[in-house]
Amino acid sequence: ENAGGALGNLAVTEGHQRLIRDAGGIVALVNLLPQCSSVDGIGLGPVVALCNLCGDERNRELIVAAGAIPPLVALLSSPQHSVQSCAAAVLQNLAASEKNRALIGQAGAVAPLLRMLETNSQQVQLQALGTLKYLTLDHEVRKSLHTDPGFPVLERLRASSHTAVSRAAQALLDAYPTLKKASKS
Repeated sequence: ENAGGALGNLAVTEGHQRLIRDAGGIVALVNLLPQCSSVDGIGLGPVVALCNLCGDERNRELIVAAGAIPPLVALLSSPQHSVQSCAAAVLQNLAASEKNRALIGQAGAVAPLLRMLETNSQQVQLQALGTLKYLTLDHEVRKSLHTDPGFPVLERLRASSHTAVSRAAQALLDAYPTLKKASKS
């Protein structure tokens, strides 16, 4: 936990990000991801570090090449909201790349992201909505929302008393009118 947390703190500057990358730190952080899920796991350090490292395109490529997408998708189902939110943030950053959107969708990210929308945590809901917005730029991911039974939750969140959540849900529905129609059927 201490090493992952330290790398998370160091990964905020470009120079340190390069040092972490060049020393093989990305692979090491990805290898730690499965241990982040449980309450007695190693904590958020590795996920936070990867989130900080995602600002650089080369780092995003290395994170994906190291196999980070499946364990990050698994972390979306963690019992800890902080782990869910951080994993979704990394996936959102990775989804900046068109090819990564498809990989994230194929790894099954949509269903757990939709479940995250059902939580009572506004932070978790906002992060899930933001990640879904990026992912739905991919045609296949958009199609999966049509068939997912959890999709109508976006309609409910549109009426949320939390203004930011309501606006984010509305923005996602407005951006994809076909999704809005599918959620009403």
